[in-house]
Amino acid sequence: MSLSSFSQQMVEACARRQTAGMLLLFLISHRPLAFACGQLLYAAHPLAALFDIDACAELAADLSEPDSARRLEIALNAAAGSPQPPAP
Repeated sequence: MSLSSFSQQMVEACARRQTAGMLLLFLISHRPLAFACGQLLYAAHPLAALFDIDACAELAADLSEPDSARRLEIALNAAAGSPQPPAP
């Protein structure tokens, strides 16, 4: 499964701003919290829907999947021009 459109746009924006490396470091250091953050975003989705924020559900789906952090890492490495890390 691939990244949601919001996550892909976020990766592209970080690459344009040359901050993909910083986001990658943040993502790797907070990997254990990815599932919990995804579940919190699912809980916040009704409130976000009131303000017409659609990205909340997309990001929640990306973070709640078991290998989502790995897919984000691969996309950020590609955007930053870094070599791909070996698969665990």
